[in-house]
Amino acid sequence: MVLINPSCNQAYRSPSLGMLYIAAYLRQQGIPVNYLDCNYHPDWKERLNRLLNKYTMAGITANVLSILPALDVARYIRQNFPSVTVAMGGPYPSVEYEKLIPEFADVVVIGEGEETSLEIAQGIPREDIQGIVYYKKNAECGMRSAESGIESSEFRVPSSEFRVQGSGLKRQDSESKNNNSKLRLNAPRSLISDLDRLPFPAWDMGDVKEYRLSHIRGFSFLPIMTSRGCPFRCIFCASKIIHRSRMRWRSIPNVIAETDEIYHRHGAREIHIWDDNFTLNPERTMELCDQIAERKYRGLHFAIPAGIKPDVGDEKLFRKMVRAGFYSVCIAVETGDQQIMNKLGKKVDLSKVKAVIKAARRAGLYTNGFFMLGLPFDTEETMERTIAFACCLPLNQALFFITMPFPGTELYEIALREGKFLYHVDDGYWDKGYFLGKASYEMPGFSAAQLERMYRRAYRRFFLRPTQMLRLLRGRVHSVWDLFYIIQKAVRVILKGRQF
Repeated sequence: MVLINPSCNQAYRSPSLGMLYIAAYLRQQGIPVNYLDCNYHPDWKERLNRLLNKYTMAGITANVLSILPALDVARYIRQNFPSVTVAMGGPYPSVEYEKLIPEFADVVVIGEGEETSLEIAQGIPREDIQGIVYYKKNAECGMRSAESGIESSEFRVPSSEFRVQGSGLKRQDSESKNNNSKLRLNAPRSLISDLDRLPFPAWDMGDVKEYRLSHIRGFSFLPIMTSRGCPFRCIFCASKIIHRSRMRWRSIPNVIAETDEIYHRHGAREIHIWDDNFTLNPERTMELCDQIAERKYRGLHFAIPAGIKPDVGDEKLFRKMVRAGFYSVCIAVETGDQQIMNKLGKKVDLSKVKAVIKAARRAGLYTNGFFMLGLPFDTEETMERTIAFACCLPLNQALFFITMPFPGTELYEIALREGKFLYHVDDGYWDKGYFLGKASYEMPGFSAAQLERMYRRAYRRFFLRPTQMLRLLRGRVHSVWDLFYIIQKAVRVILKGRQF
């Protein structure tokens, strides 16, 4: 099987941790496997040609930021290698499989992918594989026999068909040519309870020296997850689509062993923690940091770009993190309005946030806050409150995002039910919102014009303060390149009211 990571916006370009977990698991079980990362290979079509002359299956991962490039890859395979079986997985396909099968994929993996991908690669009959959706003609499609023990339900291909136009999905209202066929959704697969039994990601298949980002310290980096899932049920978060709001922890010795491998075998000098909530259990976090510090890795740095809970953490915790090599942490604040926070399901006490950020700063961490504008309960007044709250926090930096309703979340359902979508995935829905500050939907409390104006106001008001610029420079600039990076950001904020 060839596993493919589609390209993504350069600001958030990264290797696919999930695909390389699957690659390692398949290899461990004796399945021939290869990995192609389109982010780092502009000649991906030529590389894919060579690979698919040797393999009969292709697996493509996709989230909301990479779905359009993922469709480009799927379309290329369909046109040039029609006999190759295409499987898709990830947060977006796990929800929107009806838009993908059979046009772009033969089968979609729902949720966690290691065990399911193995059974697909082994050629087990699809009706016997838990955790997938697949395409089956009516003549072949019947309910499973009672002795199989697997419950199932069937979904008809929607009468409104999705076809490729350009690189996106376009809905057609004509009768589906596949109206004599069905999609079959098999029973869900149980989550992997013992994460320690999984092999470490197959970084030897990747391009570790190429894994760099313009906003980090210049070292090649690798991501690591010390846990999977989050117990909270935030209405905007897609994590529960994969992990079902369950927390599963890797053992500390297992995490240390992977850190050893990343450092000694693969030569990376920066590790990014991609846990949904790394500091949720402070005692575990401190124990892990103590173990890392005892290893005395020379020149190894850690950052947390995924965000931590903003009301958890004290100076003792953060000092242990700094001692272990952590230098940067993102703090997922989201809103400055407590009533809206409560409606989000995030369970955060805003009165504690400033103290947590102060403790992180005193310990020596560079702090970056995340804030969302255009939540479904927002008005111009509540967005102003969020901006004011961000400005009163002692952050080195802030990232403001226009809220994107992700398919499969409660937020998406609220937006469909009560709001008005302005453009869709085929129009670059995600990139426009994340990177260009364009509203994707309106709600009764705000118009698109109001939201986009508040977004630009947030960036200018936060950054164009002398004390904030000084705080940013002191915490961020360690080289001429860092200074150049900050100047670029400042010019963009002044002229366009955004960072990207």
